[in-house]
Amino acid sequence: MHDTTRVFIAEQDQPALIMLSLYLDQFDDIEVVGCAVARPELEEQIRRTKPDVVIYNLPSTSDALPSLISQLKSRQSCPALVCIREGNFLPLEGTFRQTPEALLPSFTTADKLIETIRRSGTKYRSVVTEQPIALPKAG
Repeated sequence: MHDTTRVFIAEQDQPALIMLSLYLDQFDDIEVVGCAVARPELEEQIRRTKPDVVIYNLPSTSDALPSLISQLKSRQSCPALVCIREGNFLPLEGTFRQTPEALLPSFTTADKLIETIRRSGTKYRSVVTEQPIALPKAG
């Protein structure tokens, strides 16, 4: 049995956000915990819903995007970030200085998106729940 992956979707337009949310709702192991069109309160909404994965498709020219990524990456338990983006990924890395865990082209398949969400969610949960290993004392 799979653990449920909690997903937050940040989109640049309402129709795409609704379509992606409805698509993800059909999977038993994926729970959409929040959706938002880019706006200043986005980081607060993500913090409040505590997702495992944040999927975003926001233009790199957005004023909110670099600061959002920076704020999320500076948190102790940053959710896995999955960026769906058109064009070249190299400028994206230079802009953020910290890349998302997954970069998907806008023409990616639905199967690849689901696989990436599941993999990213599993990795995030394993990091968050990881317990320190007790080393034996030197005798």
